[in-house]
Amino acid sequence: MGQKVHPIGIRLGITKDWTSKWYADSKTYPHHVYTDHLIRSFLKKRLSQASVSRIQIERPAKKAHIQSTRHDPVSSSARKARTSKSCGLMFRA
Repeated sequence: MGQKVHPIGIRLGITKDWTSKWYADSKTYPHHVYTDHLIRSFLKKRLSQASVSRIQIERPAKKAHIQSTRHDPVSSSARKARTSKSCGLMFRA
């Protein structure tokens, strides 16, 4: 049997980008991971009918920038992805 490799983990940094971009020390790292999970689960429930394909979270300082990408069902033949500019949500660390 061959070696099994995770399909996203092998492509990170090459063809795919990280879904979360932030840096945290060892004290705040678990909190950031937990809040990322809460944000993603909230948005997936809230935007379940909007066909969101990817949610990216960036934390430059004490703010969070959340960007959601969805595929337009009207022009499915063109497969154009639309990105929302801002969700209007503010989360504090």
